[in-house]
Amino acid sequence: MESVISKGFGDKFQYISRADFESVIAEFSWPAAYTIDDFVPFSLKFPKCTIYISEENFLAHKIKVSFSSSDTDTGCAITLLDALNELVLPEARLNTGFKEPEIGTAANNTSKEMVMDDLRNNCWLLLTYFTPHINGDFSWVERFREVMKARGNYDYLKSKDESVFNHHGYNFKRISIRARLAYGALCLENAIKFYQQEHLNWTYLFDLIWSTTTTFMYSWADHMGEASPFVVMHDPFDPREAVYVMEEDFYQLKALYDEANPVLITIIDRIWYAGMCNTGDGLTHYTILPMQQLADLMDKHAIPLPDITPFFKFGVAEDSGWGRAFTREEIYE
Repeated sequence: MESVISKGFGDKFQYISRADFESVIAEFSWPAAYTIDDFVPFSLKFPKCTIYISEENFLAHKIKVSFSSSDTDTGCAITLLDALNELVLPEARLNTGFKEPEIGTAANNTSKEMVMDDLRNNCWLLLTYFTPHINGDFSWVERFREVMKARGNYDYLKSKDESVFNHHGYNFKRISIRARLAYGALCLENAIKFYQQEHLNWTYLFDLIWSTTTTFMYSWADHMGEASPFVVMHDPFDPREAVYVMEEDFYQLKALYDEANPVLITIIDRIWYAGMCNTGDGLTHYTILPMQQLADLMDKHAIPLPDITPFFKFGVAEDSGWGRAFTREEIYE
């Protein structure tokens, strides 16, 4: 079937060009015409769905294929490997004569040939197990959603599903995203005092977290992503990829996280996750559930929670859920 390439910007893959990407995709017989959009990441746009393809750089370079969250109505995009490993293959193994596919989940691509082979393998898996999805049959998503929900993973709930909210969740639903994150900052302060870790150097991190009340939210999420424990504790500093966090601050954060109580690390992670979630507007649960998990964690460890009442004046109806900018002093006025 005839397909087209949309012009855009590349630089998603370390070893292959857009032409290389196109050539691999063209090797396969797809069930519907597609458009390749060269944005971040590459996308295969079929008439009834969109598939995203990028190179994951965390710990190892490997191809990452994911299904558009707009198609699946999930807070996070479901990756091909997660869908296979958590749902499709466990179901398939119940059938007599099932043969395990070869899945290169531990790939670390260090050459053009390895990237192209990894891409081919993912295309084969996509066509072998998800041709119905390409044709518009998303029925597998609900089964995947239930599997993950049973494990306490609520990242894949439907956008309007509030069935897992507790009293914390309903309180967070009332306030803007900026207010939720500022409340998270107060939770972190209380937890630091609780674990008597005030002596650590929290200045950079607190300046960053509190800037969410006045900063453009998307740039804040990118900055916080670079400074998050998930990145700093596992990735070496790379000046080629650093945009916000420079080398001196990176190593200061690393020293901080190495000494911080694990509960504090989890709180920081939940603040970052709540700020970077696909929110659309503040009424969706994607930014509420991480904050609910944070508050539940505080309750579990008997850490005093801040009073949320002063935040109710920062309503979720303002600025499409993001909320108006405010200072810390305004919280208690």
